[in-house]
Amino acid sequence: MVERRQPRGVGDASPRSTQRSDAIASLNDMIAGLIDLDVKGLRLQWRNHLGGTPPAHLPRWLVSRILAYRIQAAALSGLDKETLRVLRRPKGEPADPLGRQAFATRAPTTRDGAKLSPLALSAGS
Repeated sequence: MVERRQPRGVGDASPRSTQRSDAIASLNDMIAGLIDLDVKGLRLQWRNHLGGTPPAHLPRWLVSRILAYRIQAAALSGLDKETLRVLRRPKGEPADPLGRQAFATRAPTTRDGAKLSPLALSAGS
C-alpha cells in the first residue's frame, strides 16, 4: 500500500529553504565584503569571478557594483528571457516583431458639424 505524504504546515521548514537562505546569506556576506576591498583586491575578485582584468578607466565604485551584480546574476540565474530580449533589441525597433503597436496612433481631429463656442465648457453653463 502506498503511503500518502502529510501536508506541510505553515510553520514547517523545508530543507531547500534553509539551504537557499544559507546560500543567500553567504552571497550577501560576499558582496558586503567587496566594500572593504581596495583597487587591487577588486581586480583580484574580478579576475577570480569574471576572468581577465577590469577596464582601467572604470572607477573603483563602478568596478565593485559591476562585480556585485555579476556575482548575484551568476548565483541567482540573472535576468529572464523576456527582459534580455527587450534589452538586446536594437534602438528604434518596435517591441512587437511584426511592427504592430498596442494602440494605433491617430492624429487629433474634430468631426464636421461640431459647433464649439468659447464658453461651452465653462462652469457657469
